[in-house]
Amino acid sequence: MHSESLVVWRLIARASGCLRHRHSECALVAARRGGFFMIDRGWAQFIAKRGERVWIVVTGALLTILSIRYDGFEALTTFSAAHEQWELDELLVIVFFAGLCATALLVLRARDLRRESAARTAIETAERLRVENDRDRLHNLFEQSPSFMAISRGPEHRFEFVNSAYEALVQRSRDRLIGREVAELFPSVLRIGIIPIMDEVYRTGVPYSARRVRVNLSEHYEDPRFERVVNWVAHPYRDAEGRIIGVFSEGTDITDQVDAEDKVRRLTSELIHVARVSAMGTMASTLAHELNQPLTAISNYAATAEIVCKQREAAQDDPIVGALTAIKGASLRAGDIIRRLRRMCARETARTEVVRIVDLVDDALKLGLIDFAERQPEVKVSVPPSLLALADPIQIQQVLVNLVRNSAEAMAESPTRMLRIAATRIGNMVDISVQDSGPGLSGDALARLFEPFTTTKAGGMGVGLSISRTIIEAHGGRISAHNEPEGGCTFRFSLRMPEAPAVLETSRLG
Repeated sequence: MHSESLVVWRLIARASGCLRHRHSECALVAARRGGFFMIDRGWAQFIAKRGERVWIVVTGALLTILSIRYDGFEALTTFSAAHEQWELDELLVIVFFAGLCATALLVLRARDLRRESAARTAIETAERLRVENDRDRLHNLFEQSPSFMAISRGPEHRFEFVNSAYEALVQRSRDRLIGREVAELFPSVLRIGIIPIMDEVYRTGVPYSARRVRVNLSEHYEDPRFERVVNWVAHPYRDAEGRIIGVFSEGTDITDQVDAEDKVRRLTSELIHVARVSAMGTMASTLAHELNQPLTAISNYAATAEIVCKQREAAQDDPIVGALTAIKGASLRAGDIIRRLRRMCARETARTEVVRIVDLVDDALKLGLIDFAERQPEVKVSVPPSLLALADPIQIQQVLVNLVRNSAEAMAESPTRMLRIAATRIGNMVDISVQDSGPGLSGDALARLFEPFTTTKAGGMGVGLSISRTIIEAHGGRISAHNEPEGGCTFRFSLRMPEAPAVLETSRLG
């Protein structure tokens, strides 16, 4: 039974005790919000004397009120009309009980209203919690998405929401984004036409998509650190009534993918070039062999002509004798260069032997500077003639030629061109350095200098230093590079020395 009904039933029970048992001292108490409704002793005596008939009317009215929520006064009037005429004092009792019934009914109705209000509040709270849970769940999905997402509001396109992927894309926290205009934060989007596209989506409600959009997300123009490549979609953002209130942007950062594709294309092109160079190397070996024969003949003819002139007692200052001597010297030098080229191009099995460092340096200078006649640097060599190393001469010569050429190219535009090559013994290792007076290298270039296909030259392949590192490390040494405080760059590598003293029978000097 409901608490409201209990109030009235307690009223009936107490009234019944007064009326049926004729308790002259009885006082009827009805619970009422805010206090108690009392019947004094005089009323109790009257009810005890004439309460039987009154009781019939009152209890009938109360039961009707409880069962069908009948109006209190109307119920008492209906029940009292069914009996004979009432005396005045009996009518007063009936009126008193009518007021009491009305009070009880008001309590019932007030509590019903409170219950209905509480139920509505509970339903509204549950709905609000459901909406909040749905919003939180959607927010978590947005946060965990690998795609970048952002909501801009109004025709000014002010950021209202961004997810973590968007923060990573633009390299800024959402605190620096929310409430600010897209064009204000990223001026480059004006140049590439993104803002007009967002304006059109906001105006028409028609979505827009684009692939491989290159966008610079820096606060200043042309900052390469912030250049990204994205696939981008812009949707109209609507409120609950379906009105467009902003633009929802989402997409994928494909910068790494595009960079990888570009690198594959670059590597493919470079590999084709390597194959072409390899073919040219084979041709160079053949060409060197073919040229060596006529050069030998030229040298022999020049030597023979020189002997004939001497036999005819030609003067030493005779121009013909001088020309023949020059021809013989030039042909010998050309033959020497060709022999070195043939050795470098030869596809031979690597062999380790005791080599004289000064011989390797001499060969490297003659080959490495062969096409720098007009920009010939000043060369200073500081290598003890007796300094030996255990190495494959062809491979180490390749390393030295590469370093010499790199240094000469780095100094091509420098007013002072100085190339220093030095070698010293450190423990059981030989330390060899090649230093130039060029502009030096940037920090990023130094960090990636020995990685494959990394180059600072427009036409370079980026394999020379990587191959050099492989060769030196295969010999048990190390290679490094650093900028000099006074300018220029120094490359340094090490080779193992022979375990026992070694003496070379012949020298390849000259």
